Amino acid sequence: MDTEGEIMTDSQPSLRQSAEREAELDLKKPPTQLLADVHEELLRTDRSIPENLAHANKRMASLTARSALSSDRSSKYVIVLTWVIVALTVAILFFTFLMWKQTYKLSGQQVPEISTARPLETAAPGRPLRQWGHGGHPIILLSSKK
Repeated sequence: MDTEGEIMTDSQPSLRQSAEREAELDLKKPPTQLLADVHEELLRTDRSIPENLAHANKRMASLTARSALSSDRSSKYVIVLTWVIVALTVAILFFTFLMWKQTYKLSGQQVPEISTARPLETAAPGRPLRQWGHGGHPIILLSSKK
């Protein structure tokens, strides 16, 4: 017995195998060929119109399944590529930090702390505060206190 309570006859397993074989062949076809198959099923004259519609619906189901599988595969590629981009971005940030740190070591300057908790030094009111910027160029800051 199957899940719906029907008793399987000898003809049902071969029918199932035939359906699986046809579905497998349909999924290997390109979408344009499946669409042509739909039109071919509709235009046949050796069957009645309801039979033609039933066969056309079968081909449309194959076309829909083929499109769904293709979309699923494409979305998986997009997810993988997104994670690759995230990993490369992290690597770029990490190596940028290492290069920044190495630049200060090679120039002989002390590597500044990366902290916002320490207040900036201020000069006397009206007097410039000289700091060294990137590349050894001085930066002149004027104190706003009077």
